[in-house]
Amino acid sequence: MRSNEMTAKIGLVILMAILAFGAFPEAKKLSTLQEISAAAQTSSLSYQTALAAARSAELAVPGLFKLKSSTLATSYSSAAESSTSTAKGLTFSAALPIIDQVSLSGKMTGSGSASMAATLSPLAHSDTKAQALITYQKELAAVGEAGRLASDTAIKAALAWMSAARVLETKQRAVAVEQDSYEATKQANAIDPTTATIDDLVTALKDLSTARAALVTAQGAERKAQGALYAALGATRGDIEVSRLDAASLSAALDALEAGLAGALGSGVKESYSAQVAALTVRSAEAALASLWDYEPSLALTGTMAFASDGTITPKLSASLTLSPDYLMLDDKAVAKTSLDLAQKTLFQQRTADQNSYDQAVAAVDAAKITKEGSKVALDQAVDLAREAAFNLSAGTGSVLDNESALLSQAEAEDTLYQSLVDEYSAWLDLAALAEKK
Repeated sequence: MRSNEMTAKIGLVILMAILAFGAFPEAKKLSTLQEISAAAQTSSLSYQTALAAARSAELAVPGLFKLKSSTLATSYSSAAESSTSTAKGLTFSAALPIIDQVSLSGKMTGSGSASMAATLSPLAHSDTKAQALITYQKELAAVGEAGRLASDTAIKAALAWMSAARVLETKQRAVAVEQDSYEATKQANAIDPTTATIDDLVTALKDLSTARAALVTAQGAERKAQGALYAALGATRGDIEVSRLDAASLSAALDALEAGLAGALGSGVKESYSAQVAALTVRSAEAALASLWDYEPSLALTGTMAFASDGTITPKLSASLTLSPDYLMLDDKAVAKTSLDLAQKTLFQQRTADQNSYDQAVAAVDAAKITKEGSKVALDQAVDLAREAAFNLSAGTGSVLDNESALLSQAEAEDTLYQSLVDEYSAWLDLAALAEKK
């Protein structure tokens, strides 16, 4: 546990340094999903805020000793206030709390007298350090979650834009094909109305209009997807250029992601961020309850050594025990027990919800795989038809328009396969947030 905390602290310092000096200052072009992920995390305000909060929480964790609470003071008096008071001049004093149960103090006057004291408070106890550590661990979990969300959001937005851009290009080709079809039908009708009738011409015009409408829709979808991408990156097109992945590159990235999550489909659920927070809340409630006694009296044992200016040393021992009805903590313990019970129920419910989410994520991956395989079969069929159309064209038994239509159908099948790759990659990302890696 200690090693994990040290690793987390070192990583936190490195991340803070990267953000402080600006990561990827020269990165104007993002060519891989890893670069997109890194750029999104670097620019994410939520991620940076989480890092800063974690750093602050780390600094707030008390050390082994309470020396940070030490105080040094000096005062000056122009005359003694009474016959028994310290003589005039400078007075230096110090208070050095060591731990909750031990503190040291000292005093030195301008007249040369001094005193030292050690105080033991054997009944003193606190959960301050435990609570500070739990808070720090919650902030570390928040860093991980903010980074994951920034990365996943940007990657999904990038893939959505890449898919929309492909569809837009295909719709542009479709308009060109339908335009050619309309012109050919129009020309045929002018030459021989029996070969291409008015009904044929109307149908061709409707197909062209439908293709143009689909193009407008695709243009809007592509612009919207691109806007979402740059919003996730916290940048504009003038700041960063994102390169599109072709189908082969995306398929390779998908294989790498799946390989990195080998065994995730049957590995079981890891704690989500919400479950981590719930578990830490249980630990916090346990620590709070453990720090409460039924009755909390105050006991102080003090040993003092006084050094007079003439060299006389006077030892002194004192003890004080403070009792009060206010120190009865039964009601406070009852409240703490209720808080712990609620925290445990919340953790159970969150783990149940995580299990359901995990099962759904596994099902989504399985469904995406099936869809991808179906898209591959459809693409293979489209490729075969395109080859046949090309052969017929070369043999003189097919038309240019038939060949263009077959190539367009192939492009549409390629777009469908690309979208299935996008969907499967997104499904794996969702599963990665919930599945334990083996």
